Amino acid sequence: MPYVPENNVKYPDNPLAKSLQTLAQLIKMETGLRVASVDYGGWDTHEHQQGAFANLADGLSTALGAFYNDISNHQKRVTLLVMSEFGRRLKSNKSNGTDHGHGSVYWVLGGGIKGRRIAGHGGSLSDAVAGQGGVEGEGKGDIWGMRGQTPN
Repeated sequence: MPYVPENNVKYPDNPLAKSLQTLAQLIKMETGLRVASVDYGGWDTHEHQQGAFANLADGLSTALGAFYNDISNHQKRVTLLVMSEFGRRLKSNKSNGTDHGHGSVYWVLGGGIKGRRIAGHGGSLSDAVAGQGGVEGEGKGDIWGMRGQTPN
């Protein structure tokens, strides 16, 4: 029997959405799943970033929205962490892309998250604007605080 998402959810046609749909199915099957990881590559946009980044961001947004709406009866038990392994520079390079910079971003989604705030400490934009890199900041420990936990 094919999988039918809840709430008339239509997953977009991209690799992340396919992975999240499989993950939603596993969550609903009560398999005992405690941790899962999925990847959505292609973000290393050193050239021609404008169109590529917009398509990737749209794919991320629609896939996360579909997943979250599909697991509506399980949202209190699920915490989703979206993270990047590196930051980007603010200034475009000669190939109309951006090179690696300092910093990163984490987004946390889930029914148990005490959100609606920005956690962490952002750095100064002055070095980033001057082409010295991206924005540096500390925020990793604050993710745990959103769930009322402390890192081990």
